[in-house]
Amino acid sequence: MLIFKSFFRKKTTKNYLIIYSFIILAIFVLIFGKEIINNKYNDLYNGSFITVNEKDYAKIKDINGIDKSYEALQINVDERLYNYVYLIKNELLKDDEIIIAEESKNEEQNVIEMELQEKYYVFNIKDYSKEINNRNIIYVSKNIYESIKPNGKMVYIFTLKNWIESKKIDSIISKKIGVSNYIHYDRGTNNNYEKYLSVLNVLLFTLIVLFIIVLIFTSYNSIQDENKKNIIYYRIGYNKRKLKIYNFAKIFMLLLLSSIIANILAIIIKLIYNIFFV
Repeated sequence: MLIFKSFFRKKTTKNYLIIYSFIILAIFVLIFGKEIINNKYNDLYNGSFITVNEKDYAKIKDINGIDKSYEALQINVDERLYNYVYLIKNELLKDDEIIIAEESKNEEQNVIEMELQEKYYVFNIKDYSKEINNRNIIYVSKNIYESIKPNGKMVYIFTLKNWIESKKIDSIISKKIGVSNYIHYDRGTNNNYEKYLSVLNVLLFTLIVLFIIVLIFTSYNSIQDENKKNIIYYRIGYNKRKLKIYNFAKIFMLLLLSSIIANILAIIIKLIYNIFFV
């Protein structure tokens, strides 16, 4: 349509297209940056988990942010050090098989001997777990689990969807069940990822506000400029109401085109990152 062609041929429209595209691209890049840092943060906390007493689990199981949960037996293997292992039932294991954490993997070791509740067991290592990569977690067969259950302490183990929220979730749990009624096995190390995320959040908020301001300013200028042309279009027979609708359609199409361009560039940046940095 002639009206739209003349709009997109204008130099100011092309300038707005470039400005929109780069601001939207910057927003996409910041979101992608947050995703990368979140993944790195969660990698640091791989193997972390939280345990709660059986009676308290019902009070906290619906907390937003909890990912997977498991029923487990807490076995104290050192009374002095309060060192525990947690047995999780696996229906597919035989009685002489176990699954241990991948971090405990040893190519030369296929058998593990251990004492559980004053009884010695010899287990063949069936596989290595990536679900909770922590040497305190052991998967055993249903029969072994049930035989130890009367002498073990029933707990629930759960992981978080995003470990950067662990402090907030810890606070919620402690308010609901008391600070002494759960154990947080924190595998994370000191890092600056939280600071990086804070900086990215500030930049992202600033860019969004800037984009809104730019959008309002440029849209107003575009509509004012188009209204001058609409006088001519109206005189040659165009409907005034339709001309106003066309004004908003032009802004929408400009935004859509800018988003498409920014998205294509963002995909290229992601591909380059994945090829050279992952």
